[in-house]
Amino acid sequence: MSFATMIADMRGAVPGYSAILARTHLREAWLDIRNQKGWSFQLGVGSFTTPGQVSAGTVTVQLGSNVVIADAQATAAWLTAGNPLSFLSNRQFRVGAGTIYNITFYDDGTTSPADPSANNNFPFATIVLDRFYSDLVASNAPQPGAGYTIYQPYYATPVKEFESWEAVCDVTNVIWLKCNGSKKDRERIDRRDPQRQIFSNPGTLLSYEVDQRPNSATLGFMMYELYPQPQAQYSYQTWYTWKGPDLVNPGDTLPYPITEHVVKAFARVKAYEWAEANKDAANPRGAGADFRFLLSSANAQAMEQLKELRLLDRDRVDMWTSQMTRITGFGPIATFDPATGEVMTRNM
Repeated sequence: MSFATMIADMRGAVPGYSAILARTHLREAWLDIRNQKGWSFQLGVGSFTTPGQVSAGTVTVQLGSNVVIADAQATAAWLTAGNPLSFLSNRQFRVGAGTIYNITFYDDGTTSPADPSANNNFPFATIVLDRFYSDLVASNAPQPGAGYTIYQPYYATPVKEFESWEAVCDVTNVIWLKCNGSKKDRERIDRRDPQRQIFSNPGTLLSYEVDQRPNSATLGFMMYELYPQPQAQYSYQTWYTWKGPDLVNPGDTLPYPITEHVVKAFARVKAYEWAEANKDAANPRGAGADFRFLLSSANAQAMEQLKELRLLDRDRVDMWTSQMTRITGFGPIATFDPATGEVMTRNM
């Protein structure tokens, strides 16, 4: 049953009940169910890959400008640096041990710039930063010949309605990252390495900020920082929880095991509450339906159905949990390293 059909069914719940109000109550009811958490449709598995750093050639930067111009060598390096999993415009830029900037736009220099603010020195490539360049320079004039690094320590969550990481594993090096760290973790790292000069296999995921980069494909998504910051390529598999899909379009349907019946039952509770609050006080006592009785009945029916769906969904949740549980209790684990031909033993 589609969202549109559910709205049509709800129209008959109470007299004078509009489709707009039915849509609102159905969405609120669906949100109430999702907020109870622990459903199998709220469990996700994903992956991401860190790109290797790019530092070939030099760039021209200018105090107060957010445009960076590459030289010929950097232009050639940037042209082949991007990949489908990490576009150059998703990465970060810095000069030496300076400030880390987000790249919001990349022009490869082979065409006229699509972003008027780039104003690139054709045919050299340019990037646009998320804010004006503010690191110390010799003068306010353009500063050519600056050494730089383009890499990616910041990553957006797989979905916008993200709630928390369950586990993140570096599958190449068999390292389980510490995720969902506390405020103390960030404070400790900020004190120890405020300039982010420690580069190694990342061991921690730190909450960073909500993605506010202009024209970003993940605008509004939560972003996390890998620490120590990565300069090489690493592959990660992730397990996470999220709020679940919303009801937006007329053709949207509900995920397993949720039924239209339980969502409509919760929505009727809201509809009867609305009807009771808006009942005409001039009506004779006892005339029309008793919405208080109907509200209580619909709520009891909804809670009973929800309990049954929880039992139905338990096996799927347990199966997913077993997939992301770390290996424990088996002693040393042997791992073959194809790069060296050695068999390594690791205690898990």
